[in-house]
Amino acid sequence: MNKDSISITLLPGTETLVIKKAIDSRVFILTTDSIIMSRNTLIVILKYMMEHDMINHKTIEGLIEEFHTE
Repeated sequence: MNKDSISITLLPGTETLVIKKAIDSRVFILTTDSIIMSRNTLIVILKYMMEHDMINHKTIEGLIEEFHTE
């Protein structure tokens, strides 16, 4: 795995994602109670999940619609 790469796996038969990075990577930072990442990293993760059928684009569209109608 490249130092700045992320791997995302959907556990078979579940709705659970595993997101991994190299231990010395700064792509995101883990603490005991937080995940710290840039907005761009979040966008890359969402795009990857949509491209690999881990999340449906209609889910994102629904969230945007919900936000605009509240």
